[in-house]
Amino acid sequence: MSDNKKQSTPLTASEINKEVNEVKEGINTLEDKANKLAELVGSNISFAPWENKDLNIAEKPAIDISKALEEEKAKREAELAEKAKEAEEAARIAEEEARKAKEAEEAARVEEIKVEEVQESVQEVKEEPKKEEVVEVKKEEIKEVKKPIQKKTHERKPQQNQRPQQQNKVSFTGYYEKVVGVKKISKTTKGGRHMRFSALVIIGDKNGIVGYGKGKSIEVPVAIRKALKNAKNNLRKVKINKNGTLFHEVVGKQGAGKVLIKPAPIGTGIIAGGPIRVVLELAGYKDVYSKNLGKNTSMNMVLATLNGLSQIRSPKEIAYLRDKNLKDL
Repeated sequence: MSDNKKQSTPLTASEINKEVNEVKEGINTLEDKANKLAELVGSNISFAPWENKDLNIAEKPAIDISKALEEEKAKREAELAEKAKEAEEAARIAEEEARKAKEAEEAARVEEIKVEEVQESVQEVKEEPKKEEVVEVKKEEIKEVKKPIQKKTHERKPQQNQRPQQQNKVSFTGYYEKVVGVKKISKTTKGGRHMRFSALVIIGDKNGIVGYGKGKSIEVPVAIRKALKNAKNNLRKVKINKNGTLFHEVVGKQGAGKVLIKPAPIGTGIIAGGPIRVVLELAGYKDVYSKNLGKNTSMNMVLATLNGLSQIRSPKEIAYLRDKNLKDL
């Protein structure tokens, strides 16, 4: 029978002697170290009796752990009690300070009330009118009541030809509004022609905000209301200088529409017509030159004007874009 396990080779005599010599050398070094330690201490080393015997765990001296734990627990309890005492003292001091501050506020409030009462009493004493003054006031009131009655007899009725000055109304949107145009739309279908109305409206606050809107409906008032609602959602901000005109000349384009807008000196007014004038007025411009260079379609003219106004740049913006100071322009 053949064993698959590998058999260990026996040690030779030279190997055994080598290991014995190493053990002896280790023992000698330990003895040398012990002798040197004894010389340094100046006394003989004596070992405990239990160390000479075989080392058994039962024969070793036992450590009293429960006593150490009790001492540590007592120490911790004392520290916690001291901390709780300090916290109570701090809370008591804070409450005392808050009570003193509250008493001081109440005293100051009482003093203010007393001062106000004194001032009111002084004013009442000063304001008490004499009997003669009361009589004079009553006479004046009677005269004022009589005056309107006398004026009514001399008022003239307004002439029928006089008309009130027409102004831009302020609608439910909160802006000034103006209707630029109302068109009639016809849609031919299999069932016949369907007629509707289309309204174009401009709104603005005359202070740099302006917008346009378009609405369609069977009735004109409904179309205008829709256009106003659309215009409120289509507002934009335009730039106006302190003189009420443009900073520079611009040309706005939209489709076949083309509008030229130029700044004008103070007192010129708005030189424009049609939808262009309405947009410039409600935007807040006072002195502007303008010229329609393209088609005269209302929608394209309005959009071209707004396109031109959106191209305006203030001197600060131009200086920033050129990376220069405002004085260097």
